[in-house]
Amino acid sequence: MSSYEDARLAVPNDIKTIELLLLEHRHNIAGSRGADFYHLKDAPLLTSATLSAVLKDPAKVIVAGTYDDIVFGFALCEISHLLDGSKCATLTHFLVDPEARKVGIAAAMMHFLIEQVKEKGCTKIDSIALPGDRSTKNFFESFGLKARLLIVHKEL
Repeated sequence: MSSYEDARLAVPNDIKTIELLLLEHRHNIAGSRGADFYHLKDAPLLTSATLSAVLKDPAKVIVAGTYDDIVFGFALCEISHLLDGSKCATLTHFLVDPEARKVGIAAAMMHFLIEQVKEKGCTKIDSIALPGDRSTKNFFESFGLKARLLIVHKEL
């Protein structure tokens, strides 16, 4: 049997793993430029209850990234209607366990996610990358995403 990376829609049994991935990720990026304030102001708070609700929300998509059917990553996006009537998928979370990176899980998640949001009528996709996180920026650029907005900030 060969090992393989894949992606699928998340299911209720994935919630605990997703919570653990979130906690580890938040710990790993603490102190990175922009990360702490992002978590205070912009990052949606995800708990077991909110993740369970998201799984049922047709305006949201959660993708589980797997390797040999074990969840090592997840992506969460929210679909919004724009003023011109089109729809945009906004990735609020996209992460893969650091120990499982470089095996194709992120690419499998992105390909799957794009197909899912296209099926929901999205014609655009947005995501975020923290300042200085070149690998995340490069990853998204490899899928054609380009910077369209910079937010500047100063502690007072």
